[in-house]
Amino acid sequence: LPDELNNVNGYDATVAQNTNVNWLDQVLREGVYRDVSLSGSSASEKTSIYGSLSYRNEQPVEIGRNYQIGNARVNAQLKPSEKFNLGANIALALISDNNLGDYFSKAQSSALPIYPIYQPSQPELYFNGFNTFNRNVGTNPLFEMDNFKNTTKTTRNTSTVFAEYTPIAGLALRTEWAYDLQTNFNDQISTRLLFPAAAQNVGARGIGNGQSQTRRFQSNAWNANNTITYGRTFKETHSFTGLIGSSILNTQSQGESIIAEGFAFDYENVLGGTATVLNPSRSQFRFASLFSRFNYNYNKKYFAEVSARIDGSSRFSKENRVAKFGGASLGWAISEENFLKDVSFIDYLKLRASYGSVGNSEVPTDFPYVSTFNLTDSEILYANFNGATFGFLGNRLLGWETTNQANLGLDFNL
Repeated sequence: LPDELNNVNGYDATVAQNTNVNWLDQVLREGVYRDVSLSGSSASEKTSIYGSLSYRNEQPVEIGRNYQIGNARVNAQLKPSEKFNLGANIALALISDNNLGDYFSKAQSSALPIYPIYQPSQPELYFNGFNTFNRNVGTNPLFEMDNFKNTTKTTRNTSTVFAEYTPIAGLALRTEWAYDLQTNFNDQISTRLLFPAAAQNVGARGIGNGQSQTRRFQSNAWNANNTITYGRTFKETHSFTGLIGSSILNTQSQGESIIAEGFAFDYENVLGGTATVLNPSRSQFRFASLFSRFNYNYNKKYFAEVSARIDGSSRFSKENRVAKFGGASLGWAISEENFLKDVSFIDYLKLRASYGSVGNSEVPTDFPYVSTFNLTDSEILYANFNGATFGFLGNRLLGWETTNQANLGLDFNL
């Protein structure tokens, strides 16, 4: 038997020989879920509306886990005249996730069958809960399940509204605005039994006696798109379509992480602790674009298209913030030529070629050109102050990743 368990709480070799616990039966159950949904719609000559509600409750096979999500959605469209078109799409999601931890792995590995569930000397207490021998949590998954809470609640709202105006035939003016708001609240609580004063703590001051961790995160993003599209066909053979537009994306995120210890009672929030660590964070990102696209085809036989855009990202320094991209393509529908009209086994044959460049501004942080440092919380202070470490070494030369691509292809249908 391990030294830290032998002759502890009445446990010895005799008890071990007479113990045969199936730990998987203690942490697993039959998984079930429930789904409920309701939807309805109505439409008239000028209006249409659709709404839906749904709810799902999942209880997975691991005891203690629970996932619930509720969704509500409304889509509405109004056409007050032949030239105007208005619409809105609104969605709301509420999520609750209880995740006590990965006790399945412990039940099939470190929780041995010769370990009893309860202490032989005190059957009302769990055996091998918090192990004072190595100042760490033991192998009993039921002890952790009863002394730990981990709940995450998420709220997300996505909304889009648009308006479209067609003053003359072929010309369409469209504006669209979208908003995405998401909040996450995570609370983790370890009781004084699971996290006593003897516990090793790497996240806070190390006084133990219960621990509460609270994390709050909120992100909001809005996106505005405006486009002007014009299309026209001349003499039934020349077709032209042009589009110009702009797009702006703005995202903000902020959060905080609070760790507290030293509680007089179990399952208190961070306000009840005597040692608290606060780690706030905040970030912002903006992306703006101007773009255009023009295409032409003659008698649905010869095709040409050109596109160009200018993109700007706040993730790069002023010297590298803006980049230009573009492309062009040509196509020839050979099957529309007279010399192939009588070839019965060819339904469609088109030769196409294109060349263009695209950009990528996805980098790990929102300000990679700025050097940052992190304040560190430690049990060891210097002159009553915490220290600081480099978090990220900025690079002002960092800029857009550009990919140039050429394509040559043959499309056919036999």
